[in-house]
Amino acid sequence: MRTITESFDAAETVRLNIAGARYFRLLTTSYPVDVEFRSGNRNTGEKALQVESGYYAVPGGGFDEILITSATAQTVKMAIATGEGGYDRISGEVSVISGEVIRSESGLSFWSAAGTTGAAGQYPHIQLWNPTTTKNMVVNDIVGGASMAGVLTVRRSTVALASLHSNPVSKKLGGAPSSAETRTQSSATVLGVGDTYAQIYVATASERIPMTEPLIIPPANGLILYHEIVASTLRAALQFYEKPI
Repeated sequence: MRTITESFDAAETVRLNIAGARYFRLLTTSYPVDVEFRSGNRNTGEKALQVESGYYAVPGGGFDEILITSATAQTVKMAIATGEGGYDRISGEVSVISGEVIRSESGLSFWSAAGTTGAAGQYPHIQLWNPTTTKNMVVNDIVGGASMAGVLTVRRSTVALASLHSNPVSKKLGGAPSSAETRTQSSATVLGVGDTYAQIYVATASERIPMTEPLIIPPANGLILYHEIVASTLRAALQFYEKPI
């Protein structure tokens, strides 16, 4: 296989003579071109009009001459082979855009942060609550800390906690807040239903709860963090994004 690069003036036809050729491919073009294949001074019946990068042909019986016409001035790169060779490549600019960046730019990613102190004899709770009917909240990071050493537990809840702390802020600064709610409550009993998703020992420093996959909070559900020491101060920060159902 060989590659050939040709510069074209506007409305120019370039004639290439390649004995015994069987395979042709356009590698890079800026504008469409016409390609005609000939063998023994006769048209092979293979003629392509206004084709661009990625076009290829394997005319039956092969060819020994190619006529390429470009209506516009440009440089064309092509590959020609005498066997059954192929040529796979991506030409031009390839952009890889992070899904996380797209969600932040679109105002779909949020940060929930709160702190609360349990009353005397009561456990402190912080909740990320989903009051919507049309969205899931996809939690991908949880960090928690407390004023006293002890175990921090993550549980499911089906009832909103008593006090609205805030609506989580957008990761696009100045963007609209989330439909979700950050809530708090002090209680003499541990709140939430029986499902326990994580437990981690925390001292006075905050700790990140390891997550392999994200947690999904469906509508009318919440994620609760509580600390096992009554009358302690609990801190939590959660990162998540909204996903329409």
